[in-house]
Amino acid sequence: MSVNNMSHWIPDSWASLPPDLLLSIANRLDITTFIRLSAVCISWASTIRPCLPSFPPFCRDQPIPWLLCSAQTSDTGPNHSELTFYDLSTAAYYSVRIPIPSLCGHQWLGSYKGWLVTLDKELQFHLIKPLTGAHVLLPSNGIEKEHPKKVLLCHRPDNTSELQAFCLTQRGRLFSTKLGDESWTRMNCNNCFYPNTPYEDIAIYQGKLYAVSTYVLSCWNPRSSSAEHLIACSDQYSRWTRYLLEWNSELVMLMIGKNESISLENHAPKLAKLYKLKLTYYVCSYSHVRSLKNDALFFGDNGSYVVSSSCHDDIQRNCIYFTDQVQRCFHDAQTSHSNHNFGVFDYGKRTYTPCCPQDSPMHLTSPIWFWPC
Repeated sequence: MSVNNMSHWIPDSWASLPPDLLLSIANRLDITTFIRLSAVCISWASTIRPCLPSFPPFCRDQPIPWLLCSAQTSDTGPNHSELTFYDLSTAAYYSVRIPIPSLCGHQWLGSYKGWLVTLDKELQFHLIKPLTGAHVLLPSNGIEKEHPKKVLLCHRPDNTSELQAFCLTQRGRLFSTKLGDESWTRMNCNNCFYPNTPYEDIAIYQGKLYAVSTYVLSCWNPRSSSAEHLIACSDQYSRWTRYLLEWNSELVMLMIGKNESISLENHAPKLAKLYKLKLTYYVCSYSHVRSLKNDALFFGDNGSYVVSSSCHDDIQRNCIYFTDQVQRCFHDAQTSHSNHNFGVFDYGKRTYTPCCPQDSPMHLTSPIWFWPC
C-alpha cells in the first residue's frame, strides 16, 4: 500500500484496509452485518472480532436471539469446530469457525451475552464465546453425580468483571461456582415444610437467584449458598411446569400444562400461561398476564428473553417463540432430514405454528437460543 495522505490513499487490496478505518466502519453496523464483515478475510477478522464486546451497537440495540443449530468438526482440521446459527431477522444461516475441537459432542446448557455454556462427554464444563473464540473451563468437581439441565451466568454485583454460574440439575438441585473456583458448591434450601424440594427452573432477577418448584419459590443472594427467604406458591397449579423470566422489570412465571408437549405433529392450541409474581416475605401472589402487547418472548430450556417487536419488524408481537432442546420430532425415517420443536405460539389466538427453518442443514441438532451480545 502506498500513502501520501489519506485523501489520496489507495489500497493494494481490501485486506490491507487500515485498522482504524475498518473499525470506524464496523462501529456503525448491526451485529449481523458485523459478523459478515469480520468473515470477509483473516485480516479483517483479526482486527474486528477482538473489539466485539465493546462496540456501541451491541450496547444500544436489543438483539434478536439466534438459533444455535449445530456444531461439527471444521473442514480446516480436527482442532477447529464450526457452529451454525440461524438468524430469524434475515432467515439466513451463518457459520462461525472457532479454534476448539469436538464441540459436536457437547450438550448446550446456557447462553449469556455472547457466551455459551457446554458440557462435553467427559462431564467437563466449557465457557465459550463463539464470536471471539474465547474459551474458559468451569470446574467439574462437586457435581459429578448430577446431570446438569441448565446453567445461568451473571456478573457478580460486587464485581461486574467476574462471572458467576448457577447450575440446575435434572434432579432439581442447585449448585454455584465462579471463574477460578475448583469446584461447584451445593446451594442449600433449609425449608422445613418441603425439604429437598426439586426445582423446575431458575432465573436471575434484580441481582438475586430465584428457583421455583411445585410449592416453593426460593431466593438467594449470589454471595450466599443458603436461601435468604422462601415464598410459598399456590398448589392449584401442581399439574403445570414452571419457568421463570424477567419482563418489564418484573418477575414472571411461564406455565405449561404437563400433559401438553410442544410438537410439530400436533397443531392444536397449547396450554401456556404467563403470570406476574408479586413477592412479599413468605407470600407469592399471581397476576395473570393477558397480553405481551408489543413484545415477543423467546423461550427455551436454556433461558428466556423478551424483545420488543416495535424495534424489529421481523418478529411477531404478543407471541412466544419456543424451542425445546429435550423433546424432538422426526420426519419419516426414510428421509435423512430431522425436524425439531421450534415454533411460534400466538399468545392471543392460542395457536401454535411450527416453523423449522427452510433448507436446514442435514446435521441440524436440537437447537437452543443464543444471545450474540
